[in-house]
Amino acid sequence: MDIYAGYGWEANDVSYDVGLLYYAYPGADSSSGYDFVEAYAGLGFDLDAVSLSGAVHYTPDNFGETGTGWYVTGGLSTGLTDALSVDANVGFSQVTEDFGEDYLDWNLGLSYSFSRLALDLRYHDTDAPDCAGSCDARVVLSLSAEF
Repeated sequence: MDIYAGYGWEANDVSYDVGLLYYAYPGADSSSGYDFVEAYAGLGFDLDAVSLSGAVHYTPDNFGETGTGWYVTGGLSTGLTDALSVDANVGFSQVTEDFGEDYLDWNLGLSYSFSRLALDLRYHDTDAPDCAGSCDARVVLSLSAEF
């Protein structure tokens, strides 16, 4: 279960976003150290037909007590029509303890917005060397609603 609070604002054509996330694993043994808190800060820039974004996430005690964790991500989005956009993102993850190697992840997708809904078709991949198949490349289709 993810619980989060954040605040976003705009100034001088730049959007800002800061917040905290709490990742909870109800029912897990409390000594496992699965629950953890993460802080983030992000920026966004709209440059005519292209939008750029970036964010930094930090946790002092990552999942399973694996140490300090950092995640840095950047994205690019451009509208093909008023409702259709193409988006690309890349991220880098680093954990200080023995949690495996640092890795990159990336995705490329199309998003179609209509009314209060958005349909997204996206290819995801990573260079993580060993995670029992859970990091293999995949295509994801999602539908989200905005309230």
